[in-house]
Amino acid sequence: MDIEELIRYYPEGPFLDFKFEEYKGQNKHELIRDVLAFANASIAGDRYIIIGVKKSGDDIVLNSIEKPSDPAHIQQYIHENIGPELEISYEPFLFENKQLMVLKIHGPNDQPYFALKNLQNDKSKCVVRENEILIRKGSYKKLISRIDLDRIYSKRFSVKSLEDKISVVFEDGTKKISVPCARNMVLPSQRNKHEILRYLRQKEAIMNRSGWDYLQHLDQFIDTPKTHYSQMDIRELKDRLQTVEMNYKDEDYHYIHEERAYRLSLKISNTSEQHLENAVITLRFPKLAGFTVSPGIALNTYQQTIVTGINYQKGYPKVTMEESSTFVQSEIGDIRHMLPALAFEKPLRLAISESLTGQSLKFIATIHGRNLPTPQNHELELEFV
Repeated sequence: MDIEELIRYYPEGPFLDFKFEEYKGQNKHELIRDVLAFANASIAGDRYIIIGVKKSGDDIVLNSIEKPSDPAHIQQYIHENIGPELEISYEPFLFENKQLMVLKIHGPNDQPYFALKNLQNDKSKCVVRENEILIRKGSYKKLISRIDLDRIYSKRFSVKSLEDKISVVFEDGTKKISVPCARNMVLPSQRNKHEILRYLRQKEAIMNRSGWDYLQHLDQFIDTPKTHYSQMDIRELKDRLQTVEMNYKDEDYHYIHEERAYRLSLKISNTSEQHLENAVITLRFPKLAGFTVSPGIALNTYQQTIVTGINYQKGYPKVTMEESSTFVQSEIGDIRHMLPALAFEKPLRLAISESLTGQSLKFIATIHGRNLPTPQNHELELEFV
């Protein structure tokens, strides 16, 4: 799992937690409680506690860990207090010039894990009891329940697996498709500029022929709202010509990213005998001149100004532009076996320049799931025609 992606895009949950400071002093016992709960979480794969980060929505506050605890000491402390033995790593990670620490619990596969002995806080109060079993539920921890234990033992004796049973393809069932480039693009600002110039030349011709004829021409519009270029005088048309690109900026954007955009859909299939739980798909497109992933549904002027009560962005994947790539994320939910699911509620919009004709672009689609041991990467390819 990419640590930077975890910090930027993922909330706290059953495999991820953020801590602003290290586990030290009177809070040291919380390390055992947190690791124990994570180790028993009902997910597959690795779990992470990233130290030096505070997140609230998309807001991130960083705290550089300048003198971190000795990794060997952290590992020993966990091994002395939790059984069966867990594979733990504790390593620094540089993020935006701040040194963070990442505690990684490597794919626990011997659940349930339990406390080996009592632990007391600085007030001699028992905060962890011998044989206690905690479990991570969402972003909080609690004592394990009978239902959770039944699930653990059922999973232990089950031979079913999701490994190599998940596929990601385009809607036609292939991993490579031909995508049409946007040809013969005429932007709304260009069409309007052409119209303004046409009427401007007509009126200038009338003016040059006879000032009296020009005044008579304007008189027919004197009591008419000037909603069309034919009704405007030379000065007004020149003003419109100067601002046409600015006036039609939103319409141009809508034309490129909605009317002429390619709508990308992906299909996910699960051929195992169990559901893929809490599935999430992420895409990473490398940066390519002439290729843009639209960050949202581009609205025209009418949609922006008229109150309709419609949330046009609902169901559109989350798109983040980075320096060298574009990152896309969509939460899918459970994917039932033998019932393909669409990756996006609303297709992803791609703006593709005609200059890319004959080229292709490979990108990676990654599937995450609560019961998927490790995220699965799938390479897909767009061929521009």
